[in-house]
Amino acid sequence: MPTALLLCGRGKGFDEFLPADRENDRYSTNSLFFRNTERSAIVVDFALSELQLDADTTQEADPYRGFIWNTFGF
Repeated sequence: MPTALLLCGRGKGFDEFLPADRENDRYSTNSLFFRNTERSAIVVDFALSELQLDADTTQEADPYRGFIWNTFGF
């Protein structure tokens, strides 16, 4: 299956790919995976420095880990 890898850096590039129903996830994820029957896309945000896990917890954003998780599930 053809897969596009989109790497986002400065600005709001990643925001362009975030679905409207997931706007609340903006600061809790730095990677997205889209797939249909013909193709797929992985979008990785390299600009976000930390993830907001909950109201009191943050974690250093690791775009490589997000990419691996969305691609292979581990």
